[in-house]
This record gives sequence, structure tokens and C-alpha cells, in this order.
Amino acid sequence: MPITPDTFPPVIEGTRIFLRVPRQGDGADVYKAIVESRAEFLPWLPFAREDPAVAKSEQWASLQHAKFIRGEAFGLLVFDRFTHELVGSSGFAEANFATGECEIGYWIRTSRSGRGLMSEAVLTLCDFCLYQAQMHRVEIRTDPANIKSIAVALRTGFYLESRRTRDALTPDGIPRDTLVYVRTK
Repeated sequence: MPITPDTFPPVIEGTRIFLRVPRQGDGADVYKAIVESRAEFLPWLPFAREDPAVAKSEQWASLQHAKFIRGEAFGLLVFDRFTHELVGSSGFAEANFATGECEIGYWIRTSRSGRGLMSEAVLTLCDFCLYQAQMHRVEIRTDPANIKSIAVALRTGFYLESRRTRDALTPDGIPRDTLVYVRTK
């Protein structure tokens, strides 16, 4: 059964984390995480180039919620299950529920990196995709130089399927390759 806003669970729980749709009021936490992690995000994430004002982050959270309600986007925030602190973000970068394929993306705030929380979030989301949303293929696409992202893909059971040559741009606008990691049922 395809996932829709009506059938999407309010929370997807892991052992130490939970994922949920952004909503109004999340902007301040998103802002803090981006400011804290901006230097680490700059090589990989175009949004890190912009000034991450609290108002912009709040607008982003409200927009993501509205897109979710319309079934246009399934971005999620990742929280520590015990402290409820924002850990990072994950979700469907692309999803085709008709063909059962999706791509997931992720980022983690610097202060929570290195503890396995993003690996748990990716594994939890991937298992949700494959076994609850009845997807048959989940992809992670990453820059070949993004060693931390590659490590998360490998730790969570994804395998390298292909290298796409000069198919994307860095945040600086320089052509780059993309590694495509895959997990299937």
C-alpha cells in the first residue's frame, strides 16, 4: 500500500531516535543545528551557504509540513528519543510509490555525530520503506568525497551499485560524480 499523508505514521521509532515530519515551531531547533554544523555542511549541502536565520528555518519547517500534507515531500527530522533534542534530518529525497523506489538523504548536527545515531535513523527509515511502505528499492546518493555519508550507507547494509560520472554539481557549481548505494528486500 503506498504511503500517503493519511497512512504515514506520526512517528517512526528507533531504539535511540525517532523521526517525524517537521512542523511549525521546529525552526529554532533546525536553526541551531545548522549554525552549529555549518562548516561541516558547506562542502555537501547547498542550503548551508545561505544565512540560516531562525525565521527562514521556521518557514522551511512550515513549508515541509505543508508539502507533506499535500503528499509532495516526506522530509523528516530526527530526534533523540530520550532528550527530544534535534539530532538531524532524514527522509525521502525522491520517492516513487507506484514503482516502489525511493532515495533517502540525511544530515546530522556536529555535536551528535560519531555516536551511530544517523546510522540508526537511516536503518530505521530504510526498514520502514522496505517493510511498511512496501518499497522494493532504497537508494542513497552521495559525493565520492563524502566519507562520512559513505560510512553510514555501508554500516546500514547498502551496497555500491554504481558511480554516475559528472552527473551533479557541488555547492560551488563544480561538476562531480555521484555514488549510488542501494538496499533491496
